[in-house]
Amino acid sequence: MPLVGACVLAALLAVAGPAAAGTRPGAGDGPADSGPAGGGPASARPGVPPGWRLVWRDDFDGPAGSRLDPGSWLYDLGHCYTGCPAPNWGTGEVAEMTDSPDNVALDGEGHLLITPRRDPADPSRWTSGRVETRRSDFAAPDHGALRIEARLALPTVTGPEAKGYWSAFWTLGSSFRDGYADRTGAGDLDVMEHVNDRPETVGAVHCQPVGGGDPCHEIPDNVGLAGTTTCPPVGCLTGFHTYTVEVHRESVPERIDWLVDGTVYHTVRADQPGMDASTWQLLVERSFFLILNQSIGGGWPGSPTAQTRSGAPLVVDHVAVWVTDTDGGKEQDHKRSPDHDSKGSPDHDSRRSPDHDSKHGSEQDQKRGSDQGDGRDHQHTGTDHADDGHGPGGCRARAF
Repeated sequence: MPLVGACVLAALLAVAGPAAAGTRPGAGDGPADSGPAGGGPASARPGVPPGWRLVWRDDFDGPAGSRLDPGSWLYDLGHCYTGCPAPNWGTGEVAEMTDSPDNVALDGEGHLLITPRRDPADPSRWTSGRVETRRSDFAAPDHGALRIEARLALPTVTGPEAKGYWSAFWTLGSSFRDGYADRTGAGDLDVMEHVNDRPETVGAVHCQPVGGGDPCHEIPDNVGLAGTTTCPPVGCLTGFHTYTVEVHRESVPERIDWLVDGTVYHTVRADQPGMDASTWQLLVERSFFLILNQSIGGGWPGSPTAQTRSGAPLVVDHVAVWVTDTDGGKEQDHKRSPDHDSKGSPDHDSRRSPDHDSKHGSEQDQKRGSDQGDGRDHQHTGTDHADDGHGPGGCRARAF
């Protein structure tokens, strides 16, 4: 999920634009909502968009303070996977990832809270959470499509109190679990990234070329093919928004769309300049697992300061995955931002408790699924390292 603030900020802002009024039918309709006054944010179940078949979801029901469903989620611990070659998750982020309810827990109102906290005894030490789905078989069928979404409320911090905050919902290719290779080689779809109190969020794709060249703009700073949105009309920092990525293998040419609240704001296509057929095929024909994390520090947001506020959570209302075997009318259902470049602006630089009671009753098998992925234990530990994970010229490069 790489992006580099100083290196690509101007280019990212250049492609951001107001979204078209209205939204596509199905999940994510309507503007963001902030929930009842004086209480937690409202919880909304994901609708089923027309033409799509639900394969997995989690709505985070359960008692306040309880853990995630171990049949669905894995906790990443420490500062990287065991034995990985890059410290601090390859980004320079400083928070130690834990499975403590202080950092990762249900709130009792249908949400997951991922909360970064400063250690009162050592103000330089932060803890937070990073979790990933046990399943790693989410894939677009041949001549079909894959839709991945999460309804999220970003941490409510602004100004100096937000310095160092880095929220992300993203995917990695299942082959990454075979040895924790560089994430661009496994395939990386960033559904949503946000840093500090910036008004925009970012969606991107990262890949390694098969036929030579640099089709995903990874050289020199691992930027990827990225686009931004300001979540109009209310803004990304206000209430909940639904962030979605869709991999369309049924369209001609094939494409990947990024949406916020049902409106497409960024597209990458198989036939865009610089993209070769072999690299594209490797990217869209793979399967993925999902990651939610709330980091602190790193090459993009910068280091936290004494003013950075502890305890502002990333709030997750639901995560859901759909597939479709036919187009099902999705192309005409899409609403696109008026400034949206159909070629994806190729020239810009731009992550429950066992007694969990499902909201969906008989659909619990869809939430857990018969395939639990590779079953690998990802509850790893790590150690602190001095390397800040920055790429060339002080720009941030992510390995994991």
